[in-house]
Amino acid sequence: MADSSLDSMAPPSMIMVVDDEAANVILVAEILRKHGFDNVKGITNANLVVNEVLEAKPDVILLDIHMPGVDGLTILRQVRICTAGQAFLPIIVLTADNTAQLRLDALGAGATDFITKPFDATEVALRVRNCIEQRSLHLQLRSHNAILEARVRERTAELQKSYDKVDLTHREVMEMLHLISEYRDDETHGHTLRVGHAAAMLASAAGMDRQFVDLIRQAAPLHDIGKVGIADIILLKPGPLTKEEFAIIKDHPTMGASVLERGSSDILKMAHTIALTHHERWNGTGYPECMEAEQIPIEGRIVAIADVFDALTHARPYKAAWSVDRAVAEMLDGRGSHFDPALVDLFLEKIVDKLSD
Repeated sequence: MADSSLDSMAPPSMIMVVDDEAANVILVAEILRKHGFDNVKGITNANLVVNEVLEAKPDVILLDIHMPGVDGLTILRQVRICTAGQAFLPIIVLTADNTAQLRLDALGAGATDFITKPFDATEVALRVRNCIEQRSLHLQLRSHNAILEARVRERTAELQKSYDKVDLTHREVMEMLHLISEYRDDETHGHTLRVGHAAAMLASAAGMDRQFVDLIRQAAPLHDIGKVGIADIILLKPGPLTKEEFAIIKDHPTMGASVLERGSSDILKMAHTIALTHHERWNGTGYPECMEAEQIPIEGRIVAIADVFDALTHARPYKAAWSVDRAVAEMLDGRGSHFDPALVDLFLEKIVDKLSD
């Protein structure tokens, strides 16, 4: 007899069951149907899974690991690749192999949960239920993010309209751009201005002229404006990012540069350079262009230092604030690999104490 509590909660979700043994597919489908999950699609041919996922768009996949031909781990990786950038898709691994290595391999390939054979009917229903609830939350967040992005576009359009009608000062426009750039991932609205302040101090200490110092103070706060195009579910994720999620995050410098590339003022031209280059690394392992050493414009090198130090010493969605001593040790560790060694030496010698006061 089905569990009535589960029956009453079951949403009309599409569940895909993949197992080369037809009997197992039938068994799992019957368990799910008894608990109110009527939309179940079974697949016994592993070669068809990716196409079926793209066509049927399941809400949850139950995937056998040990299958002849294409094994479950390969399918898991293929599904994660072909659905990258789409809404969160829970994948529950079905296996009689309960070894730690198998679990690590499956998690590394993108598994969400595990069910050990032989099946316990209530466990199957509960784990599927949990995954559906997770997906539902992700879908709600995705919808919320779309609304936020629409609001940002509306506000940007309103700003442009106001600019056309009213003689706004340049400083007012820059302040509005600063707010847009930190609208999504800095609830305190302080990170961008702190980065601008620290970048100006470092530029001055490095002997840059007054005009450059003033420009970088105003341009540096726009370094992360490209993050407005990154979904909150990734941008505000409290835990480590997956490889696919980090690949999306790495798009924000080019997105920011594209937002600023038509700017004709000196400030916006510098902001464009900073947005594009502040994640480049001295040793050439940064992104998006893999520039190295002095190929990286000095404004990008300066902001890289100011940005990382501020991110380390203040709370972020994925970490607590670090102590200044711990942050300094991290900056030293990146000397000559992440950061321009001369600039980071100057920053640690002349700027850190002033920022910590």
